[in-house]
Amino acid sequence: MKRIILLFNLLLTSFFCFAQQNLPARIIGGIPSMNSGKKYQIQVGAYRIEKNAEDAILQLRNIDLSPSTERFRDFTRVLVKEIPADQVRVYLASVAKAGFMEVIVREDAPSKGQVNNSKPSELLCKTWKIESCPNKELVGSLLYILNDGKYYVVNIEGESSSVSNWRWNSGGNEFEYTHNNWEYYGRVEIINLMEDYLELLDSGYSYDTPGRSSAGYSNRWVFSVTPAN
Repeated sequence: MKRIILLFNLLLTSFFCFAQQNLPARIIGGIPSMNSGKKYQIQVGAYRIEKNAEDAILQLRNIDLSPSTERFRDFTRVLVKEIPADQVRVYLASVAKAGFMEVIVREDAPSKGQVNNSKPSELLCKTWKIESCPNKELVGSLLYILNDGKYYVVNIEGESSSVSNWRWNSGGNEFEYTHNNWEYYGRVEIINLMEDYLELLDSGYSYDTPGRSSAGYSNRWVFSVTPAN
């Protein structure tokens, strides 16, 4: 009997390790607790070329998933939605099998802006880990957004940037920021804002134009809240 139990435990361990190895290599947002009563979505990609989005949809349908899309500016996001928390890991293994090795997991939310407007400052003002941004050297750094209108970044070496300023723009889906006491400043659009996930689109600003301006960028920033936070 002891040998049977030992063999059964070894089989379970092998199966668990196999399942772990077959998840996507990078899961932005993390895997939620199985006890969460919320539903989640998995974004497998955001595509500027429509043919690429169609190919991604076909890949998911070939493994019997039902993908959906949403349009954001020049991109088509491909997602699998309405996933119960206790099934997220199973779905992640499926999308990895279909070839998607970098995904974003987030709570399902209303489609427009996906910003919880009930307490936006409470959601925004915390410590965020940079998961994706135009400057790869900043990935893994921590962004501290404070209630008093200040923010700063601490990189993975522990070095801190200078303290800068931010403020809400009217409407709650955008905020403005400056590095020089509002002589020049830009505006950031909040694409997603949840308890543990933040996605921003930053157009930058020009130091040649006093006041609010845009540098014409479409810089996408993705943040998560680590368990320590």
